[in-house]
Parts: sequence; C-alpha cells; structure tokens
Amino acid sequence: ERLASISLTDQTTKSRLMIWRMSLQGFKERPILGWGPENYILVFNKYYDPAMYGQEQWFDRSHNVIFDWLISAGLLGLLGYLALFAIAFYYLWFTPRGLEGRNVLGFTVLDNSLWSGLLVAYFIHNIFVFDNLISYLLFLGLLGYLHFISTEKNQNLPVNNRPSAKNRSLVILAPMVIIILFAPTLYWINIKPWLANRTLIEALNWQKYPDQALKSFKQVFAYQTFASTEASEHLINSALSVAQDQSVPAETRTGILTLARDQILETIKREPENARYRLFAGSFFSRIGLLADAEKELIEARRLSPRKQAILFELGGFYINQKKYDEALALFREAYELAPDFSEARKIYALGAVYDNKLSLATDLLSAGAENDPVFLLDERLVQAYGAINQSNALVGLWKKTVTDNPKFEQPLSDFLADLKKQGIIK
Repeated sequence: ERLASISLTDQTTKSRLMIWRMSLQGFKERPILGWGPENYILVFNKYYDPAMYGQEQWFDRSHNVIFDWLISAGLLGLLGYLALFAIAFYYLWFTPRGLEGRNVLGFTVLDNSLWSGLLVAYFIHNIFVFDNLISYLLFLGLLGYLHFISTEKNQNLPVNNRPSAKNRSLVILAPMVIIILFAPTLYWINIKPWLANRTLIEALNWQKYPDQALKSFKQVFAYQTFASTEASEHLINSALSVAQDQSVPAETRTGILTLARDQILETIKREPENARYRLFAGSFFSRIGLLADAEKELIEARRLSPRKQAILFELGGFYINQKKYDEALALFREAYELAPDFSEARKIYALGAVYDNKLSLATDLLSAGAENDPVFLLDERLVQAYGAINQSNALVGLWKKTVTDNPKFEQPLSDFLADLKKQGIIK
C-alpha cells in the first residue's frame, strides 16, 4: 500500500524534491569541501523554500545520501564515500577466480550477486532517507567482513613464521593498553552525554520539583556535552511555563529565567550562523521583556533565513506588540507573497492589516480565505485585533455576509461565539 501511494503529488515526495533543490543550491555555493559535518541546517535556513510551510520546520538532513555528503564534505567527500562501494564491488567481481569458479574471497557468482544486491538495495534506500548509527554499523560491518575474507588466507601461516613468545606477549598486552587509553574517550563521548540526557529528563519534571529542576538544568550544562544545545531549547520552554506559575518561589522563577537567557546565548555563541536558535532566543526575550535583545536576535534570524515565514511572523508579531503596525504589515505581506496558498500567512497578513487600520485590505484577504473554508474566519486573534481598534462591527458584518453566502456556517459561528462568551472574551 505504501509503495502504491508514491507519486509526484504525494506530500512526502514533494517535500523531498524541495529539500533536494535547496541542497543543490547549497552544493553550488561550496562544491569542493562542503559546509562541514552536521551543518545541513545552515543550507536549509539560507535556501529555505517557502512552499515547505506545511512540512516539518527544521530539517537537519537532506534525506538523500548523495546530497548529505555533498553538503557535509563536498564533492571530495562524496567521492570518498562512493569509493567504499567501488572497493567492495572490486573485491566481489574483479579479484582472480580459481578452477572451481570461486574468487579469492571464496565466493561464487551467486554469492557475489547476493552481496551486490544487498549493497545496491542499501544505496537506493539511502537516496530517500539518511544513515544513522545502526545502518552505519551494518554497512561498515559488511565492508569489514569483505576485507577480512580477502586477507583470511594470510592467517594460515607456516609454523616457523608464527609470532614468537615475545610477540605473543605484545599481542596480549596491546589490547589492555588500548582499553586503558580508551577509557577517558568512553567517558567523554558516551557516559557524559548519557548522564546529561538522564539529568535533562529529570529537569523536565519541573512541575513536581521546581527547585530540583533548576539544579538539574544547571548540572546538564555543567557536563558540557553536545546535549547542551538541545537542553537550551527545553529550558526556554520550561522557563516560560515556570515564570507563569505563581506557586513556584520567586527566586526559582528568576533563577530559571536567568539560566535560560544565559544558555541560549551560549548556544548562539557556539552556532552563530544557525537561524533556529536566533529565532528561539528572540521569541524568548520578547516574552520576558528583553525587547532590545529580542529585536536584535529576530533581525539576525531573518538575515540568516530571509524566506522562512515563521521568522517573519515572529518579528512582525514583535512589532505589533510595539505598536509599529506599518513595519509589521510589511513583514506579514512579505510572508504571504512568498507562498500565497499558505492560509495561515493570509490570516496573519489580514491581522496586520486590521491593526494598521487597513480594513478594506483585511476584508479582501479574509473573504478570499473564507471562500474555501468559512471556518477560516473563526479565530480568536481576529476578535482581539478588531476589538483593539474598536471595529468589531466590521468583523460581525463579515460573519453575517459569510452566513448569507453559506448557511452551514451559522452553527460553527454560534458555537465559536458561545465559547468566547464562556471564556469571558466577549459579552
């Protein structure tokens, strides 16, 4: 069923094609050595396709092994990766064969065909997804096996060529030395991130133990692992929730907010070209009243990813709160024109027009949106916007016209108004 549903109009297929086009642009910019490992997000931000508004907002892979290598290591890196397959096929098909039809690996043509089919299937699979630890273990395990088999004949040495007693002692001692030397690496690369991960999970349970959560978050960052970046995201979300919970001691609330501010700035220092963390920081600073810092980070996020609607929405919302309605409207118009089919962009553009008191523009945008789906007009943000400029009658008139054109809209509208009254938003 999944295979039969694949088509060029399938949402997953369309998103893949858009990502690949963005990846191609990134490759053209840095074709030889690429952007560096784990830096696909930089290409995604810079060449973001606004038509991806309905997809996941942050991709860190191109979902294509060719483009992943081109972005992370350029043409040289891709050639190195493809050389692994070339060497494997050389072992299988181009090594000498004996009288029995077996090559030096001991494989027949049938054996070679099976191993080759496995490699080809794996490669085709990777054209649409990306590798992870487990798939790498299997792939590299197979390559290691082929290499081992190719040199296995060297293990049957004559007695007089076998290692001496002295050399056998070295063979026993060497693994022990390697283990001792590897222990620090094991701690720094495996154990510390595991401890940070476990501590982060404890910290996220702040509702139950708010004081302990602050200590746990501090401990996560004290480990100084790659988990700190993700932890800063979780900390921001937790800090905003803690700040609104009056049952949490004021000292704890202040401590978590301060730690969140410091850590998101540390994350930006580590990844200054990543628009994602600039956006998170700007949104967070805006909500806790650090307005100058918020504007700075949001403007920088826009510079790094100029075609991403989420950033334009956030910066425009910031200007709405500052009553800079003309600047907000310009940003919302830009976001809408990037992808006119994006209904949320149309609605936010209309909201900006309402706040800027351009009611005819707002009416045109909202009426066009309601043609396909009248429920488009049932949004609390519209009620707040028209109410803020004392033009609620304009929204009521739009509702009435929509009911006249589409009588089925009357019941959803009635339910919506009842819910607003229940919440005390309208009388």
